[in-house]
Amino acid sequence: MIDGVTVLSESVRHTTDSMWFWGIVVAIVIILAISAVDFGELEFEGFAAMLAFCGVLIIIAFYIWKATSYEYTEYKVTVSDTVGFNEFNDRYSVVSRDGNIFTIKERSDDD
Repeated sequence: MIDGVTVLSESVRHTTDSMWFWGIVVAIVIILAISAVDFGELEFEGFAAMLAFCGVLIIIAFYIWKATSYEYTEYKVTVSDTVGFNEFNDRYSVVSRDGNIFTIKERSDDD
């Protein structure tokens, strides 16, 4: 941490960059489930094929989620007046602010 930044607490956060993919998977599964209900007379082979497709889709989605998930640390900090804005902004990203307490995370090379 930069001199003048006092860490009050820290917490590890887990996230993924593939949330859009999960939305697509859920939408496809819901559409297939609704179509199975609408076609009440769906033959067993067709129903089994649809279940197998949903299972494969969920397995693929799980592996994509696992490959794109990561964790980072968020810090609750106070910042003294001696800390330069440019130096602070170059190193940290502000997630939220509650009065004089900032929730920050360190910037990565991608930010």
